[in-house]
Amino acid sequence: MLQAILKKFDINNKELVIVGAGNVATSLIDTIALRNIKPKKITIANRTYGKAKLLAEKLPNIDNILKLSELGNTSGDILINATELGGSATDDVFNEDIVSKYKGVVDVTFKTENTNLTTLAKKLNIVCSSGWDFFTFQGKVFLEDVLGIAINVEILKKYVYEGLKTNV
Repeated sequence: MLQAILKKFDINNKELVIVGAGNVATSLIDTIALRNIKPKKITIANRTYGKAKLLAEKLPNIDNILKLSELGNTSGDILINATELGGSATDDVFNEDIVSKYKGVVDVTFKTENTNLTTLAKKLNIVCSSGWDFFTFQGKVFLEDVLGIAINVEILKKYVYEGLKTNV
């Protein structure tokens, strides 16, 4: 996921707001620390405040935690959806008021190319990275590991997008 984000955004000294406190969010935040990337601030917003609090206790680079219902009261540079909202879960969270507070949007959901979140970002002319971008970079990492060769992400993206359009 981090590679997909870094393809479009420099997250050093940026305020990241991450929705979700599950495996995807945990992996992302942990990888940011391991790669010695230094965001200005990391905020976690989660439906279950207790789960966000546990994650913040586990990962010291989390600066702030919020209930998901408080998302409209915060802002940052990049909004990252690390949940199934907009995919297998109905998106009753993201709206223009929330999305307009960010310069960049990232969505991990890949059940559809254009989730509510990415559609809103595009409508507001906000740079975004979709779940399909995330899926492409997962494929790149896997193929490079298995094949031992560099993979051109733009060529791979063309085939991943075509396959997802056909099968999702």
